[in-house]
Amino acid sequence: MKDSNYLRQHRGKFCFIDLETYNLCLSFEVNRPWQTSMFITQRNDTIEKIDRLTKWNVGLEMGKEAAIITRYDKYNSRWEMSMREALEKHGEDESETFKCIDEKLNECDYIVAHNGIGFDFQLLKEWYRIHNKSFDKFIPKLIDTNCIARAVLSETKFHEEREDLFAFQMKIYHKRMRGIKSSLGVLGKNFEIEHDYDTLHDAYSDLDLNVKVWNKLKWMINV
Repeated sequence: MKDSNYLRQHRGKFCFIDLETYNLCLSFEVNRPWQTSMFITQRNDTIEKIDRLTKWNVGLEMGKEAAIITRYDKYNSRWEMSMREALEKHGEDESETFKCIDEKLNECDYIVAHNGIGFDFQLLKEWYRIHNKSFDKFIPKLIDTNCIARAVLSETKFHEEREDLFAFQMKIYHKRMRGIKSSLGVLGKNFEIEHDYDTLHDAYSDLDLNVKVWNKLKWMINV
């Protein structure tokens, strides 16, 4: 990092990404994304919003817990139908979704996800693997707002002169922190951000909130 205000003042593009999946595990053998949302931001403006529904011809079934969390069979006002119906009607082949993801991740300067290190980035790595591509080239771009929030709440300082940002986030991810609550919903409410919190766990809604959470967090830590 050139200086402590680098990300706060960065003029490039940030790609916020969130995945909703068939199950809650990290194995691509039994779990894959069916919804991918991406918000592209530049400075404080969201310049593009993307929401893709993905079909996989691998015989996966929606897990009961994942269906409850994502309200998969409930009416979704944005799609004007349930997410199950939206996926059946508007879902595309995974190769089309992947092409869009790859294009946006390559174009952007940073890639942001909440709990990305623990979930989204892991699944994206597997998605890239089945297309014979490496996700590791994006590591210097990765920002996990969950890790950044945990650092802020635990008052753990980032020393840019002796560690890079991803290594710092990995340290925070693996550090046990009692009493630290950093879920996206909790952060939004603690920051008094207006949002329809009943719609969380729809990837599109999660990103709408995560962009606002990041815009608070980036002023609370030297990154």
